Amino acid sequence: MKTSGNRSLKTAQRREQIMLAALDVFLAQDMEDARVEDICARAKTSVGSIYHHFGDKKSLAEALYLAALYRYLYPLERKLRGEPSAQAFFKIIVSHHLSWVRNNAKWARYLLLVRRGNRSAELEAGIAALNKKYLEHSFDLLRKYADHGGIRKLPRYLYAPLIMGPCQELVRQYLENRGGEIPDSVADTVADVIWRGLKNG
Repeated sequence: MKTSGNRSLKTAQRREQIMLAALDVFLAQDMEDARVEDICARAKTSVGSIYHHFGDKKSLAEALYLAALYRYLYPLERKLRGEPSAQAFFKIIVSHHLSWVRNNAKWARYLLLVRRGNRSAELEAGIAALNKKYLEHSFDLLRKYADHGGIRKLPRYLYAPLIMGPCQELVRQYLENRGGEIPDSVADTVADVIWRGLKNG
């Protein structure tokens, strides 16, 4: 007799199987041209199964984006638990960003692929919810560092581009040049530049 736990596990496994197949198809083809049938063939499942779990191709693409973002944010939030020093905070963020991209290149390319202008209101709401859940602690730490004089006190909206801008540009170049690598030493250099730009005095 099947238990609800077994059914939930099988549902999660099937969803993961479909999303991994969709990831390959969306990266290999233009998203608009990608066919549900191609995803079915790669996932070894039926069209009905995809529509049952996700609704349609657009909903699948958005679920995939949120899954990629979760895979990025969850381990970052765990690494920042507690109260690292301000300088260590920037090192953790930069190291996580570069190592995650290096180890999850497909997911990172997909996050880059889905441009802001193409996001639906539902996807934006999902992104906002994940950011609030997993990044709020980071912003609390930044506020504490600023309140204690460790870093410059800036409007909240400025911290993300100043910290993530260099990381994202480096990653964009890496992803567009698939034969390239990101040396381990780069994380220290980028984190140090960010720290020097934001530290107080």
